[in-house]
Amino acid sequence: NLPAYESISMTMAGLLAGMFASCVTTPADVIKTRIQTNIGKSLASSSVQSHPRLVAAFSTNDDANSGCIKSTALSMVVEEGWHSFLSGVGPRVMRLAPGMAITLVIYETLQKVV
Repeated sequence: NLPAYESISMTMAGLLAGMFASCVTTPADVIKTRIQTNIGKSLASSSVQSHPRLVAAFSTNDDANSGCIKSTALSMVVEEGWHSFLSGVGPRVMRLAPGMAITLVIYETLQKVV
């Protein structure tokens, strides 16, 4: 059983780690979501699936349903600005940080028990 000060400090460490990790990975998640949304829209509108989703996402040419990571990122900067990479960072932090805190406290507690 952990003393109260240890569990509080671990909870805070987990929250901070979760907040930091969420903020750092948000731009990649936003790009991934935009690619999935664009590919899903274009595949739904076409009767023939010319590119599997994974191949289209990592394609280097722009005719692959605008699924290229580079072209998606560039279009986001041009159309919406740099702040578009952090869209949804608040809800993402609120969802992931508490889970990281709980995970860290449980892990450390089990480390001491086992």
